[in-house]
Amino acid sequence: MDSSSSGTGSPKQEHIVIDGEKNISRTDEHALDVAGEGGAHILDAHQLQLRAGEGDVKTTADGKTVLIPQPSSDPNDPLNWSKIKKATILTVISVVAFMPDFGSSMGIVTLLPQAIRKINIWSGAIIVSPYLGPLITAFIINKMDWPNAFWVNTGLTALCWLLVVCLMDETIYNRNLSRDQQPIPKSRLLRLVGIEQWKTRHTRQTFLQAIARPLVAISKIPVLLCTIYYFLNFAWIIGVNATISIWLTSIYKFTPYNLGMFYFAPIIGSLLGALVGHWLHDLFARLYIHRHDGLITPEARLLPIYLASPLMAASILVLGFALQHTWSVYAIAVFTATQVAGIMIATVALNAYLLDAYPEGSGEVGAWIVVGRTLGGFMATYIEINWVTRDGLERAFGAQTGITAAAALLILFLGLFGKRVRKWQGRMVFAM
Repeated sequence: MDSSSSGTGSPKQEHIVIDGEKNISRTDEHALDVAGEGGAHILDAHQLQLRAGEGDVKTTADGKTVLIPQPSSDPNDPLNWSKIKKATILTVISVVAFMPDFGSSMGIVTLLPQAIRKINIWSGAIIVSPYLGPLITAFIINKMDWPNAFWVNTGLTALCWLLVVCLMDETIYNRNLSRDQQPIPKSRLLRLVGIEQWKTRHTRQTFLQAIARPLVAISKIPVLLCTIYYFLNFAWIIGVNATISIWLTSIYKFTPYNLGMFYFAPIIGSLLGALVGHWLHDLFARLYIHRHDGLITPEARLLPIYLASPLMAASILVLGFALQHTWSVYAIAVFTATQVAGIMIATVALNAYLLDAYPEGSGEVGAWIVVGRTLGGFMATYIEINWVTRDGLERAFGAQTGITAAAALLILFLGLFGKRVRKWQGRMVFAM
């Protein structure tokens, strides 16, 4: 067995060996994350039983799906926490992730199976936040002075802080240590401020080793290409949002109240993308598993993007014509919603792909997706209005449509060659 390790709570990567006939030579309770030279996950418990002659494998309650990563026998393992605690922490993370874009957007107006679904919830909070901010602000400034909107933001930020203090807990669990070597949890509050972690720092990486982890992650071609793809697509989510708000107030003569009502459209689009994605990602996965004898490769997670990218590109193109020629505001609302639905589906697919491909670097790959989103959003904020003013909406949005379509070629490349690229580069190896 070959192995790689992680100090951030990711499972130990002891690969299951497969011979030329694709028969697993042995299984291990902690080593079912990846199977075979292509990094294919075995999710079908029946297929695993047929292929493996030994090993105690943990499955879902119905006994049909293999759990990845495999939970340990330690009750302090976050995978063994109660459903209520898991849901509470996911909710707090989603609310806190929601707040930055919610607050920053307030001036537009005034000036695995379960893992995929959990990613859907977290992604939805991020995607909907730039639209819920101006929606609420529009209603506030319609009746009150504009500073009140920022007082609301201040109160909600304080609420997030209280949620973290009262409900959050440390989720890091070093699976490279045996149960008797694991630090014994003592105080949740001490873990929140890092005191308990400091006392057990000898079991983890040094500071320099820790800050090197993102560099190791971005050196993997699939991580780099996914980051670039997200950068090139999320930019136009923010750019279109900024353009529409200005055009609706200056050309369509929308009042703050009218503009607030309009923002229901992208919010509905985000919810639609989450709802469709909830079933779409599972559907593609089940079809792939059915056709590949219970195996699923990370590249299968990219399949929904083949629908999301054309949807986003078409939406941007139509919006350019709609705004340039002052089409009905209902047309603008519909295609704004479809663009947001597309980015919602793509966001979940990208995160699912990278988490499947590099489970040992789950935190790092997620961080790089956030980097792509943040850089794209800031870039669009600086160039969008000058661009559409100089070249016109048709040309500017037409170019953005071309960029969106070209970015889809990166996903096509990963779909065709990602498996070989991952095998060539190997897994992420972090120092202990």
